[in-house]
Amino acid sequence: MRFSTPFLRFAGVGILGFLVDYTGYQLAVLWVSFVPARLIAFVLAVATTWLCNRAWTFKADRRHRRWWQEFGLYFLSMSAGGACNLSSSLFALALLRTVPFGSLFSLAIGSAVGLAVNYLLARKVVFKKRFEES
Repeated sequence: MRFSTPFLRFAGVGILGFLVDYTGYQLAVLWVSFVPARLIAFVLAVATTWLCNRAWTFKADRRHRRWWQEFGLYFLSMSAGGACNLSSSLFALALLRTVPFGSLFSLAIGSAVGLAVNYLLARKVVFKKRFEES
């Protein structure tokens, strides 16, 4: 993967998404238990990153797909990336369990895998026409 401006924008939007996820969770957990709070925060973060990536990272003509179709595809794609993040983190943790800072390295590996999968899905699937036309 080549590090390009869209990738750096995508990563920056991801940082914003993390902040929305964290804040959304901290607020939601005041009223609901852990799992519903995580789901609420995740949906808020995905909606935020979709809007930002749509308008800034992969900006171009928006006529090729209805917004709700694009959001649904984005949501599924980011969910797949999240699953890759979690599974690679767990796999790395199993391998690095006895290594000092193994859990930190496992988290970093999962985050890197998730970022790569999410970027590729966003660029090649969700915003494909838009990215190729710009």
